Amino acid sequence: MKSGIIALSLLLGVMSITAPAYGNSEEQLQQDVKDPVLAKEFEADLKKMLSAISADKNYKRMPLDTKEDEAWLTSQMFRLWDHNITKEEFVGIGLIKYPANKYELNFIADRLSRKR
Repeated sequence: MKSGIIALSLLLGVMSITAPAYGNSEEQLQQDVKDPVLAKEFEADLKKMLSAISADKNYKRMPLDTKEDEAWLTSQMFRLWDHNITKEEFVGIGLIKYPANKYELNFIADRLSRKR
């Protein structure tokens, strides 16, 4: 998986968020992620999560083979981290795209849903 800095730059440059039926609007989410304080906090939490992934022998690489795939996952992680979707929603959305990665999606959700 890419470093937190690369994932964050993908989020800032290629972000396409579908606004949830509740919570922040799409415009607000895009504004929030461009907020330097939020961006720095999110990047720090991504780095912690990436360290945890490296230490977990059960975590398997997710097939994020394109920049679009990486940007999609990063935007979903930000939505989770920013409390715009729940852990259950994050995992459910992720399983549609990556049905073989339930462990990995739960691993990510467990670490990012506790933040802020």
